[in-house]
Amino acid sequence: MAIKTVAIVGAGAIGSMISDNLELAYGTDFYLFCKNDFLAAPLKADGLMVNGRNFKPVVIQSKADMPEKLDLAIITVKNFHLASTIEDLKTVIDSHTVILPLLNGVYAFDTLTREFPDNHVLCGIMVKTDAHPVGPGLTAYSTAGEIQVGEGRPEDAELAKEVSAFVNVNNLESNYYPNIRHMQWRKFMLNVGVNQITALTRAEFGMIPKIEEIPDAMRLVMREVLEVANAEGIDLHESDIDELIEFTHKYPEDKQTSMLTDVLEQRPTEIDFFAGDVIRYGKKHGIATPYNEILYYVIRGLQKVYLAKR
Repeated sequence: MAIKTVAIVGAGAIGSMISDNLELAYGTDFYLFCKNDFLAAPLKADGLMVNGRNFKPVVIQSKADMPEKLDLAIITVKNFHLASTIEDLKTVIDSHTVILPLLNGVYAFDTLTREFPDNHVLCGIMVKTDAHPVGPGLTAYSTAGEIQVGEGRPEDAELAKEVSAFVNVNNLESNYYPNIRHMQWRKFMLNVGVNQITALTRAEFGMIPKIEEIPDAMRLVMREVLEVANAEGIDLHESDIDELIEFTHKYPEDKQTSMLTDVLEQRPTEIDFFAGDVIRYGKKHGIATPYNEILYYVIRGLQKVYLAKR
């Protein structure tokens, strides 16, 4: 299919950064999807401000706002918003729309495939970006990063290549990966180890190589991901853990993981989709996951405490 129209679903820091690049490339063929009146109102009035550039794409709230055909929907919401996002999308898209989720974790593809059985659903992850919020409706980044795209089903391989080429614009890099499920699990292992441990230790990236207990704890947590990934048929190794921890040394020293930022700003975290999913996969395969179980209860408890005090 020839892709012309595209919408971002979720205008957080990652969604805004991608929007900045796609809107520059595709102009009026670019849209934002936001059904919620409270969130849509400022988007319609003020648009987005990314790296000091203000732009106001059309905001889709209902079928009346839709182009004749929406070719591609890129989902960049947090995992805990996916269920409501699915219900919102069902009110506006049809089977023509290709769906590309860029969520953390490993369960979005299966969920979206189940909920949109007539659509082409691809697999994707966002890596190497430093996009971050700097205020309400304000996003900044120096490195756009890479969108990794692949097929969830063998028959979608050529479509995945087409989508990857379509979003490979301006500062945004995109590449096609035939082994995308391996790449998703690898990033999942990174998120489970690094996000959760930094959320509790309050360590920015610069502290990880300086305090040996931090990477040691990360390794213990990540090894449980490795075990359940292998049980799922994903070929991860101890060397992947070494490479991922080494990769954290390349980030700016003062940069925080997203879960640490969520905790410091007393927002909901993705703990259910990090440690929570490791625990669920462990139970599925009869694999003990004690380190992730401890992290799950501690971070869930911490989250409940500060949310109750708000």
